[in-house]
Amino acid sequence: MVFLKRHADWLAFVLVALLFVVFPQLDLWISSWFYDPVAQRWPWNDNAVVISVYELLRYIPFFLVPLLLAAVALTFVKHGIDAAQRRIWVFLLAGLLAGPGFLVHSVVKEAYERPRPRAVQEFGGSETFIPAFSLSQACQKSCTSFVSGHAAMGFWLMALAWVFRRRSWLWLGIFTGVIASAGRVVQGGHFLSDTLISAFLCYFVYRGLSWWLLGHSRITPDR
Repeated sequence: MVFLKRHADWLAFVLVALLFVVFPQLDLWISSWFYDPVAQRWPWNDNAVVISVYELLRYIPFFLVPLLLAAVALTFVKHGIDAAQRRIWVFLLAGLLAGPGFLVHSVVKEAYERPRPRAVQEFGGSETFIPAFSLSQACQKSCTSFVSGHAAMGFWLMALAWVFRRRSWLWLGIFTGVIASAGRVVQGGHFLSDTLISAFLCYFVYRGLSWWLLGHSRITPDR
């Protein structure tokens, strides 16, 4: 039981990954809930709230990166941010660049050129459905579905859990990530597996960086 408790996050990742490997049609089934085969369109794609969330997550890195860079720089300035907080700001910046930035966009998306739901034949497109984790050269970077960059940006708030060392911040990050993920799924922009694997990738990046930069990798329950 102690082993299961200590490694519950890794076991959850393996189970989720196996679920979509063994049952790849699960992605198509869930996406079909939000596709209108008669009109051949994704009704939620034009929803104002969904579009607003999409645009916010699309442009927020252009605000966050300079802000975090400035915060790190100010820790070196006299009468700026307390130098004792430098590791925290470096951690938040490194988590953003390494998780949603490098690992999601530059590594995984480059390796798995998976067509998006709106591009596959089952939903009126011309591409063949590619299961999660299957290497493919079906499309270029602009149309790659695996994994979700927008979902990763939503899940970035999970990093605050290691800053404040409170599980409530982890749940807040998961909540914002779920909102971002739901928007992309209902738009036909991503399969469910794209968003879930994105969440796990970001989580493990933050946990690893917290051990390296903050000196701890455990999150304590709220009291």
